[in-house]
Order: sequence, then C-alpha cells, then structure tokens
Amino acid sequence: MSDPTPESPESLAFGRTIRAERGARELTQRELGDKADVSSRHLSEIERGKVDVRLSKIVSLAQGLEMHLGELMTKVDEKLGRR
Repeated sequence: MSDPTPESPESLAFGRTIRAERGARELTQRELGDKADVSSRHLSEIERGKVDVRLSKIVSLAQGLEMHLGELMTKVDEKLGRR
C-alpha cells in the first residue's frame, strides 16, 4: 500500500474521524487546536483530508481528544470499512 496523500481515502477517513470525535466532545476547532498544538486553519485542512498528517500530529490530536492512539486509528479503519 502506498503512503496516504492529501485527499486519499486514508486522509479523508482520518479527517472525518477527527471531525466526528471533536464534535462528539463539543470542541471547536480552536479548542482542539489549542489542546493539540495545531492551528485551527491546519485542523480545518486535516478534517477536510487536504493534508497528509505527520505521526507527531496524529499523537497530539489523539491526546487533545483524550483518546488512546489505537482507539483513534480503529475508528479511522472503521471509516475505511476495514473493521
């Protein structure tokens, strides 16, 4: 499998998962961005699948959502229809 690229199914699924989890926690993009050290503009791009996200940011976002990394990635897999 090739690396995820912007607007790839993986990038889109990751972004949709972040948006859903942020919404479930009633966080604004700014609030999650502050917790995860990500600008709200960059978070918007992530949520729309427009950027490839570095592992360090994935970890930060999971922490900002108060989720275990594995739990977050399981939800991404579910969106991709892999689970």
